[in-house]
Amino acid sequence: MGSENLLALMREGRADADSHTRFLVNSQVVPSYEDTSLPAVREYHELMERYNPPLPSSEEVDRIAEGEPYEPFAQSFVSLEGFVNAKLITEIIRRMGDNPQRSGIQDAVFAVRNYDLGVGERVRFGPDRRQGLQQVYYTVPEGDRFVPLDDWEARFGLP
Repeated sequence: MGSENLLALMREGRADADSHTRFLVNSQVVPSYEDTSLPAVREYHELMERYNPPLPSSEEVDRIAEGEPYEPFAQSFVSLEGFVNAKLITEIIRRMGDNPQRSGIQDAVFAVRNYDLGVGERVRFGPDRRQGLQQVYYTVPEGDRFVPLDDWEARFGLP
């Protein structure tokens, strides 16, 4: 489930929805899909606008959500994460050369040492490093969406 749907479920049917979620902090593994200061997010927006992928039909949504409330979004943290993952796997396959083989995947991944995905942090892998990115992005509800949490003290009145 994407963050947007989680928030919708938490707010559903509550007259005091804001008070119910005011201390909610959500973590993301990608930056905000609205942060167009980042090259990958700008590219994501450009490609989403150019190709305008259709949202799932109501039948597909019912099958995916298995009867649970679910609303597809044109852009989301989930689709940005998929986009960033696709950029990375494309680079790994490129590094495998003209005849990519399953046996070459690990070496190609470990060859990624300082790759700029365009998210403000460079990706690197190695035998002792199997997680490419380290940053966690914290978000908080603002209305019916999540926005970056830039100032914990201001948001929560901490000393």
